[in-house]
Amino acid sequence: KTNIMELVSTGMETAALNNSVNKLLRNCIQEMILAAVEEYRIQSNDVYNDVEYASLCFKVGRVMMEDERYEDAMVLYSTCLKVRESVYGEFHASTADAYSDIGALMQK
Repeated sequence: KTNIMELVSTGMETAALNNSVNKLLRNCIQEMILAAVEEYRIQSNDVYNDVEYASLCFKVGRVMMEDERYEDAMVLYSTCLKVRESVYGEFHASTADAYSDIGALMQK
């Protein structure tokens, strides 16, 4: 909120102000999502056998990749891959999806 109010007080052009506010809000929401993923990990009894956690990491990894937060995406995809390999094995379609997204991310 403080950062947004500071932007407003600069007298910035409306379009530029809107873009800056959107960027701040998107970043804030992404940080909240990453905190929620971390909280899920902490509360899970056995995160490396939790397919819901893997799915969450995979989906949030895609969001991070789309917003060019490549380091966050790689951490999430790698975690997803570890879980899926543990639960499904190396040759399962879900495991292959994680490998595929890691490959796409590495090309960025």
